[in-house]
Amino acid sequence: MFCPQCGTENPDGTAFCANCGTTLGAAAAPTSAPTPEPVAAPVNAAYDPQQQQQYQQQYQQQQYQQYQPANVYTGPIEGDANKRAFAASLYWNSLIGVIIAVVTGNMTDPFIKFHVNQIVVLLISYVVCGILSIILIGLIAMIFVFVCQILGTVAAYHGEMKEMPLLGKLHIIK
Repeated sequence: MFCPQCGTENPDGTAFCANCGTTLGAAAAPTSAPTPEPVAAPVNAAYDPQQQQQYQQQYQQQQYQQYQPANVYTGPIEGDANKRAFAASLYWNSLIGVIIAVVTGNMTDPFIKFHVNQIVVLLISYVVCGILSIILIGLIAMIFVFVCQILGTVAAYHGEMKEMPLLGKLHIIK
């Protein structure tokens, strides 16, 4: 008898292949294995549900902090929608928006202050691109700055403090 798995010749009547252990012939019919009895978990006399809940809360808090992006404003914002809309509109009002933010006293809010800094960086970038527009690279850079402006607007609208690519690393307003 030859093994269907590896092709090794085995004596007739052998239940298993001598080479690979595959079940041979009539013995190949599947047999039902006995089902193991469920084992009861040992009862811990020192089990404290309040302590377990505390551990779970600490674990969840650690997981939340681990996956929380560093530059996203997570503090409670009073009038969340108003501040987000104000910060998003700053990107399109630029210099006038910055002046309004300073005059109205919104610079004490870290969320507004962050986005005002981003806008000042954008304004400086637009001026540099305007000067460089004499050569083609200034026009290409201006497209990049415009895309950064859109990204900043979207981040402000969603209540996030995401730095713009390349330009966001500059911090003019401390």
